[in-house]
Amino acid sequence: MGGNCAHVASDLKKIREGKKLLTILMVRGDLARGIPAQVAGGYHRACASYYTDENTDIPLKLADAPR
Repeated sequence: MGGNCAHVASDLKKIREGKKLLTILMVRGDLARGIPAQVAGGYHRACASYYTDENTDIPLKLADAPR
């Protein structure tokens, strides 16, 4: 689970307890310019959700990258 192992474990515990996870922050990419979207905050929450069920809906906020 990498460097965020403790955070992922904490989020897995929250999922088991039926608690909602905080929102993930994504920065929009630009396909035409070859810029990928990036998880700017909450990568460990995405990992925990995926580990639990890869089809889990994850609440997120999508932001535009600075130009």
